[in-house]
Amino acid sequence: MYDPYVTIGHLDAHKWAIMGLCSFAMIFNYIWFFAALRQAKIDRAYSVPAFTTLFWLAGDGSFLIQFHTWFHTYHDWYPELFWFALTVTVLFEIAFTAQLVRYGRSELLPNGTQQQFTALVAFGVVIAFVVWTMVRHVIVDPLGITYFDLANVSGPIAAGALMLRRRNRAGQTPLIWFSYAAMATIWFIAQYLWFGPEFRGGEFNAISILCVVCSVAMGVIVMKMPVYVPKSAESAETKPSGVLNAV
Repeated sequence: MYDPYVTIGHLDAHKWAIMGLCSFAMIFNYIWFFAALRQAKIDRAYSVPAFTTLFWLAGDGSFLIQFHTWFHTYHDWYPELFWFALTVTVLFEIAFTAQLVRYGRSELLPNGTQQQFTALVAFGVVIAFVVWTMVRHVIVDPLGITYFDLANVSGPIAAGALMLRRRNRAGQTPLIWFSYAAMATIWFIAQYLWFGPEFRGGEFNAISILCVVCSVAMGVIVMKMPVYVPKSAESAETKPSGVLNAV
């Protein structure tokens, strides 16, 4: 565990450097957000894995719920600015959840109805919030910094498993993953340089390297994977052949 007030002192001492560098991370973040939404619509196959979608929605949504903590308990630029940034991020995650509902039934619940699958995703959201509340209590992460590291590394790992199961690049493009890698690299550099010595330990360095390496690897692998071409908009929505044959 880190002392939040000591960490805030480090953040305040490097406020403009962090804001300047991490603004580029946000640019790459939104590039991959839009690219993922666009490719999911084109391929009619969800881009963000179900686990990642629910994990991010619960984690970021919980951060928003803690409004009083950020604006009254700590009342510092870092958590307050992150709160505003995450209001936009959560909107994207709601869109990813909607894409999961729209395109995921035939892949994840082929013998169920659309109503059943929608209810299953809604229940998954509830479960994710309950489980994350417990996890957040256990890891004792007062400013949410460790959470963001875990959220970042979950992206390429879960997506890699999804793509290997599909055996094609449905819902994925190199742009998504090279932008993701750039975003993660910038975040981890800022964290290493300016968040304080607690974030330069072996475990933080390992998770940073793992995230960046896996993200770059995803970009390279996507370039080499077979292109997914839906047979038609109608058939792709009910049963995307290039996706489901591998399930």
